[in-house]
Amino acid sequence: MAAIDHRLASGEHGTYTRSAALFEMASRAGPVDILLADLAINDLTLLDGALATLAQTIQMAVLDHDTTPLDGGPPASPWRDIEPLRPQV
Repeated sequence: MAAIDHRLASGEHGTYTRSAALFEMASRAGPVDILLADLAINDLTLLDGALATLAQTIQMAVLDHDTTPLDGGPPASPWRDIEPLRPQV
Protein backbone atom coordinates (compact mmCIF):
# COMPACT_ATOMS: atom_id res chain seq x y z
CA MET A 1 0.00 0.00 0.00
CA ALA A 2 2.84 2.38 0.80
CA ALA A 3 4.24 2.04 -2.73
CA ILE A 4 0.86 2.88 -4.28
CA ASP A 5 0.39 5.80 -1.87
CA HIS A 6 3.85 7.11 -2.78
CA ARG A 7 3.06 6.82 -6.51
CA LEU A 8 -0.17 8.75 -6.12
CA ALA A 9 1.40 11.43 -3.92
CA SER A 10 4.65 11.98 -5.82
CA GLY A 11 4.01 10.70 -9.34
CA GLU A 12 7.20 8.61 -9.16
CA HIS A 13 6.95 5.14 -10.66
CA GLY A 14 7.67 2.52 -8.05
CA THR A 15 7.19 -1.19 -7.59
CA TYR A 16 4.28 -2.96 -5.93
CA THR A 17 5.28 -6.32 -4.48
CA ARG A 18 2.41 -8.77 -4.19
CA SER A 19 1.93 -10.74 -0.99
CA ALA A 20 -0.29 -13.57 -2.23
CA ALA A 21 2.51 -16.13 -1.88
CA LEU A 22 3.01 -15.14 1.75
CA PHE A 23 -0.72 -15.48 2.41
CA GLU A 24 -0.62 -18.96 0.86
CA MET A 25 2.23 -19.95 3.18
CA ALA A 26 0.32 -18.57 6.17
CA SER A 27 -2.78 -20.53 5.25
CA ARG A 28 -0.78 -23.76 5.15
CA ALA A 29 1.00 -23.03 8.45
CA GLY A 30 -2.16 -22.43 10.47
CA PRO A 31 -4.60 -24.95 11.87
CA VAL A 32 -6.96 -26.32 9.24
CA ASP A 33 -10.10 -26.13 11.37
CA ILE A 34 -10.25 -22.36 11.85
CA LEU A 35 -12.75 -20.99 9.33
CA LEU A 36 -12.30 -17.36 10.39
CA ALA A 37 -8.56 -17.45 9.65
CA ASP A 38 -9.25 -18.99 6.22
CA LEU A 39 -11.76 -16.27 5.44
CA ALA A 40 -9.36 -13.54 6.53
CA ILE A 41 -6.53 -14.95 4.38
CA ASN A 42 -8.93 -15.24 1.44
CA ASP A 43 -9.94 -11.58 1.90
CA LEU A 44 -6.28 -10.50 2.05
CA THR A 45 -5.52 -12.46 -1.12
CA LEU A 46 -8.41 -10.77 -2.95
CA LEU A 47 -7.29 -7.36 -1.68
CA ASP A 48 -3.74 -8.06 -2.85
CA GLY A 49 -5.04 -8.90 -6.32
CA ALA A 50 -7.08 -5.70 -6.46
CA LEU A 51 -4.06 -3.63 -5.36
CA ALA A 52 -1.88 -5.32 -8.00
CA THR A 53 -4.46 -4.40 -10.64
CA LEU A 54 -4.51 -0.81 -9.37
CA ALA A 55 -0.69 -0.70 -9.46
CA GLN A 56 -0.66 -1.87 -13.08
CA THR A 57 -3.34 0.67 -13.96
CA ILE A 58 -1.21 3.52 -12.61
CA GLN A 59 1.81 2.15 -14.51
CA MET A 60 3.76 0.64 -11.64
CA ALA A 61 5.90 -2.49 -11.91
CA VAL A 62 4.33 -5.46 -10.10
CA LEU A 63 6.51 -8.17 -8.57
CA ASP A 64 5.65 -11.19 -6.46
CA HIS A 65 7.41 -13.44 -3.98
CA ASP A 66 6.95 -16.74 -5.81
CA THR A 67 7.96 -16.06 -9.42
CA THR A 68 10.12 -12.91 -9.34
CA PRO A 69 13.80 -13.40 -8.48
CA LEU A 70 15.27 -11.05 -5.88
CA ASP A 71 18.28 -10.30 -8.11
CA GLY A 72 16.08 -8.49 -10.64
CA GLY A 73 16.61 -11.15 -13.32
CA PRO A 74 13.86 -12.43 -15.57
CA PRO A 75 10.86 -13.96 -13.81
CA ALA A 76 11.06 -17.67 -13.19
CA SER A 77 8.33 -19.83 -14.61
CA PRO A 78 5.95 -21.15 -11.95
CA TRP A 79 6.13 -24.44 -13.88
CA ARG A 80 9.94 -24.72 -13.71
CA ASP A 81 9.95 -27.80 -11.43
CA ILE A 82 7.29 -29.75 -13.31
CA GLU A 83 8.46 -32.28 -15.86
CA PRO A 84 6.53 -32.39 -19.13
CA LEU A 85 4.17 -35.29 -19.67
CA ARG A 86 5.51 -37.96 -21.96
CA PRO A 87 3.14 -40.20 -23.93
CA GLN A 88 2.88 -43.78 -22.71
CA VAL A 89 4.20 -46.30 -25.25
